[in-house]
Amino acid sequence: MMGRNPLDMLERLPGDAQKQAYKKLTNKLIDGEAGDILTGLIAAKEISMLEAVDDLHAEMGVEHIDEIPNHDDRKQQLKALVEALVSGDIPTFWFEQIGQDKLDEPESARDYLNLDGDEWRTECDKLVNTYRKQGSTASRSEIVADYITRKFGVDTEYFVSHVVNWTDTQQRNVAKQFLLGNFDGVEQGINVARQAVEHHNEQAKQELDEGDHATAD
Repeated sequence: MMGRNPLDMLERLPGDAQKQAYKKLTNKLIDGEAGDILTGLIAAKEISMLEAVDDLHAEMGVEHIDEIPNHDDRKQQLKALVEALVSGDIPTFWFEQIGQDKLDEPESARDYLNLDGDEWRTECDKLVNTYRKQGSTASRSEIVADYITRKFGVDTEYFVSHVVNWTDTQQRNVAKQFLLGNFDGVEQGINVARQAVEHHNEQAKQELDEGDHATAD
């Protein structure tokens, strides 16, 4: 008799239990030797490539790469990203990587993370009722904007688009940004160097042409 497939067994678990089981399995894989080696190799290669491009920029006298990550920090970020991809919880990953530093009172902001439309309307209703009890005659949108700006230090558009409302496209874009961002940085750095070389060659050609004309005269 063949053994049971562990993944098939996980699929039979109820919702919350299934999520916890997947998280436990993912953590075991990520934090194990294989996951540690893989994320370490990727982080090391990214950093090596970024440093090589940065050295090239220094030699050419063009601007340096904005930021080269720390190896251990990048390893942990990659592990967190894999866990988020497996669990389908990119919003929480973004919040812990970016939102906590961007927002005032981040733990309060977490309560609004990835709400559906009805949940967000309910939260807005609560805010409006609270303001009305305090005598406010402002419009609904003004009340929400005032609360978000005072509480979290960002405008309503940013808060709704980055905290409350997470579309599938947005989740894919965030995953792509954190997975491929350093390689994109290398590509951009190479393009900057290429443009600098092209500019130098154009100047050299122009000076040579001017010299030829002067000699001819």
